[in-house]
Amino acid sequence: MSWRKVSVFECIGHYVFMDQYGFCRFEIKNITINGINLFELFAYKDESKTYERIGFYPSGNCAKFLADLFSIDIAQRKKTYAEDYGYLSDYLNSYQIESVKPKSIKVELSVHYRVAFNYNGGNQETSIHEIIELKSKEDIIKHCCWFEENADTSSFKMAILPETKVDDELYLVGVGKVKVCSLIKYPNKEDKVCEATDCSGKRQIIKMSSEVFYLPYGKIIDEYADLNHSIDELKLSPFVSRHNNQSPLYNIYWSKIEEARSYHVVLYKLNVFKNRRHVLQIADYEVDRNTCFLSLDNLAGDGFVFKVKAEDRNGNIIAESRGAISGLARNFEE
Repeated sequence: MSWRKVSVFECIGHYVFMDQYGFCRFEIKNITINGINLFELFAYKDESKTYERIGFYPSGNCAKFLADLFSIDIAQRKKTYAEDYGYLSDYLNSYQIESVKPKSIKVELSVHYRVAFNYNGGNQETSIHEIIELKSKEDIIKHCCWFEENADTSSFKMAILPETKVDDELYLVGVGKVKVCSLIKYPNKEDKVCEATDCSGKRQIIKMSSEVFYLPYGKIIDEYADLNHSIDELKLSPFVSRHNNQSPLYNIYWSKIEEARSYHVVLYKLNVFKNRRHVLQIADYEVDRNTCFLSLDNLAGDGFVFKVKAEDRNGNIIAESRGAISGLARNFEE
């Protein structure tokens, strides 16, 4: 699945992404038509040939329901009859009908947005109220958000702040979309990386410890592209072995390719540091064409990944494996 742009009213109760709030969910608290509360209004039903109280369940896809309010026959109970005050019938008699032509529909929303992800010790939310006024059914699609099925905090990819540039657009948790306006000389006492402006024009300071992610609908750096790239991997069929989980000795084997002039074993280290690059290329070992083996005995710790490449006499890569930590090569992802 991928993020797609939809009307806010299509996913009430679901988590979405909005530039103004970031990762959030909406709840409909109230709807008024021309200033009249929805629960006081009635709609004409062809089946019963009478006006029935408008029923509304404020969750899921409410876009069609709101659009229909502009076209259906709506009425309110006349207030000229004393006996009608406080009357709770769900139907209107013919003498009670006062037609209502929707000119303005106001939807009162509670917006619950994340101020912290679990990366910072817990998923915390805060809430605000917002009122959206609709003058026609076309206005419904003007209020948009980004939606992905079953999205949660793990759906967001953390930004690589050391590679940030002016005009980059990012998601600052608790604020929403921000645009980088200036870089700050690093390191500094406050751990600041850059200054940015949010959707309201307010200045925001981004620190290396901030919860900053790429926009879900923007261009996201794929740090694992090199590890997942391969060319005719089966010819090489590399295999990585280690004596035990604590051993600094790694052995890398592969199949010989007759056209190869030499081989390269490229070494990567996987990091888990916040807001920094997770995949670092740290070495490139060249191996003679008649050798299909490399032993490295000074690699303490874990997180090492090995790729094998075969190079011909013209310097072209004719075969390349995906990365391997132990055993056979495999795909990598966050």
